Amino acid sequence: MMLFDFEEEKVVKFIRQYKNKSVGIQLPAGLKRYCDEILEVYYREGIKPIVFDSCFGSCDLADKQACQAGCSALVHYGHSDMGLRTEIPVLYVEARVKNLDLEPLEKIIGDICGKKVAIFTTVQYIDYLSDLAAIIRRLGGIPMIGQHGWRTKYDGQILGCDLQSVRSVLNPDRLLYLGTGRFHPLGASIISNSPVICVNPHTFEVEEISGEEFLRKRMAYIMRARDARKWCVVVSTKPGQFRFALAEKIYEKLLRNERKATLLIVDKISSDSLADFDPDAAVIVACPRIPIDDWELFDFPVLTSSELSIILGEKASYELDEVKEQDFIMALK
Repeated sequence: MMLFDFEEEKVVKFIRQYKNKSVGIQLPAGLKRYCDEILEVYYREGIKPIVFDSCFGSCDLADKQACQAGCSALVHYGHSDMGLRTEIPVLYVEARVKNLDLEPLEKIIGDICGKKVAIFTTVQYIDYLSDLAAIIRRLGGIPMIGQHGWRTKYDGQILGCDLQSVRSVLNPDRLLYLGTGRFHPLGASIISNSPVICVNPHTFEVEEISGEEFLRKRMAYIMRARDARKWCVVVSTKPGQFRFALAEKIYEKLLRNERKATLLIVDKISSDSLADFDPDAAVIVACPRIPIDDWELFDFPVLTSSELSIILGEKASYELDEVKEQDFIMALK
């Protein structure tokens, strides 16, 4: 049984507008194993699918590349529309998880009677927030679903760069994340200054995540860049990560603080793409996950824009780098 809903009927209706033409396809890493099944619908419709390798999020939209390859449209799987302007028509297939039974959660969530419980998740599990809310009510709790931010599409949905659905819930007693992985609940813990209960909806394992240890280690890491003199300020060409206005401000700020700086634009940010510039440190003004998740891949400190503010004495406490609308307003619809 297929775990994800690839919305074949909607895809067929969309691609039939481009009969006998090529259509671009984007698949995130977790869906590439289903490539054969996904592409079958295009073959049946007589359309040539062209698959593009990079798909880190809806911020990483390959519409320009698809246009260069002669595609008439692009189908982007695994993420929700974040409102970027596109050069060709784009269909977002969110690939939501289907056929989950959350009833076993009733026995493992714990004592929440009388407690206000903020619940949140990623787009793949957004359909199940109502089921989770019903379980919380049966246990005597009060479920709370926050309003989505400008990059997210649904209430209760979070991204690594948009945690508004957590921030908008006032004074919860508990935070509960439905999903897999640690990055999203870690961000929620940091901005709320509270632990997060993480429930895996497939294995029903429960884990509590707190940002305290992360902050302690991260602050020590940031201090490694305190004396760095030669910096790279790195922007990605990916349309939802092209925060060039912010990068220019950071570049000028470094110069005012008597640091050397190179303003660098690349497509896929990696250690190799920066190493030839031989920096003492770098500020990544693209996806906030790169300096947080991939820091071990670099031979020098890689920081977010807000972490640089600590180095320069502008901030005393830690803040996550959440992407703001004004950072690249021209990329929006």
